Amino acid sequence: MDIPSSFHPLPEGLTLSQQQEWYQRCQTARRILAQQVATTGGPDVEILAYLQPYVHGEITLGQAIGRLLNHQACR
Repeated sequence: MDIPSSFHPLPEGLTLSQQQEWYQRCQTARRILAQQVATTGGPDVEILAYLQPYVHGEITLGQAIGRLLNHQACR
């Protein structure tokens, strides 16, 4: 199963600490995608759009999960 890795690249100008936080958020988002692929058999491209703000540090993981749950409920 192919897990998309098309999150926006690491922004330039981040401190080492900020880079580490970005990588941690990216890994968390990839785990969420892997779980989604495992349960549905394929990646949902829309989920990338819901996780991108989390990876970028614009929203919390809780907010991202809330958006994902709303997405799933609307299907």
